[in-house]
Amino acid sequence: MNFNLSPLSDDLPWHEKQWQVLRACVTKDRFPHALLLHGPMGVGKRIFAQRVAATLLCSQLTDSITPCGQCQSCHLLGTSVHPDFFLLEPEEGTSTIKIDQVRMLAERVTLTGQFGDRRMVVVDPVDGMTLGAANGFLKILEEPPAGVVFLLLSSRPGRLLATIKSRCVTLPFPIPPDNLAASWLASRVEGSPEVSLSLSLGAPLQALAIQSGQEDLIALRQKMIKELYSVVSGNGSPVNVSNLWSKMALMDVLAKIISWLADIIRVKMYLPDEKLINKDVVGELKSLSRFFDLPTLFRLRDTAQQLSADSQATNLNQATILADFLCTIRALSSR
Repeated sequence: MNFNLSPLSDDLPWHEKQWQVLRACVTKDRFPHALLLHGPMGVGKRIFAQRVAATLLCSQLTDSITPCGQCQSCHLLGTSVHPDFFLLEPEEGTSTIKIDQVRMLAERVTLTGQFGDRRMVVVDPVDGMTLGAANGFLKILEEPPAGVVFLLLSSRPGRLLATIKSRCVTLPFPIPPDNLAASWLASRVEGSPEVSLSLSLGAPLQALAIQSGQEDLIALRQKMIKELYSVVSGNGSPVNVSNLWSKMALMDVLAKIISWLADIIRVKMYLPDEKLINKDVVGELKSLSRFFDLPTLFRLRDTAQQLSADSQATNLNQATILADFLCTIRALSSR
């Protein structure tokens, strides 16, 4: 279980409202048995869950609801071996939480806590469960063992069973204000945070990963949009480009294409550059806009969105999907 206390745990200023809610729950000793932390990726839901778990398991908790970091409970949680802490997440090499994992959790949470009555369960992401796993987990929530607190993390709460959501207290984690995110990011890495925040749609932790060089995303995106331009202009092969792109996750590729198409639509509608999301490839977007009219762009965007939705429910060949879509883009361009 890789759930060590993060060095960023004390330093996410946009979590202040969420901590106010938790502070009131702890002060009144009325903490919900299941808390759904929902919001886009990159806003720190998992870091917040780390702090909550450490807070509720700390044996020397103060009125500030800050874990002491010194007691045996804090030490064990920090080294990922706390016997009263359970992390339910997809197994390595998979993207879903399976029924066998839920069954194992159901057995473990019924055991008596070793450091007190309270036990913590973090599920990340709760929307990543198979249907069987979700139904099995629902049974646990319907009759939760005494002393167990569930922290459920989701970036796509719309995919959750309504019966699971109805048994949780929800705590939203929206994108923080631009000035707050930019100030926080600028204090940690050099350079202007504008592009990285734009690419991450305002999610500070994703922007930090981009700007600190943990992800060479900007270079990859510029390479991809040049490859897209080569297809549209007739100089590149849809099959060759699709073979290159199929090495990446299909959802990620389609998300980039959808975002680019949305920006090209903004260009065609004569919106100013500051309204564009993909500020790192504005020139390429304007060049691509010359090949399409607005109705075609809306049609292509809708097609890409449908492909993205279908890809979650089917097991089609990724390279074939991308090649067909790139051929469609080329066919609908006005070369």
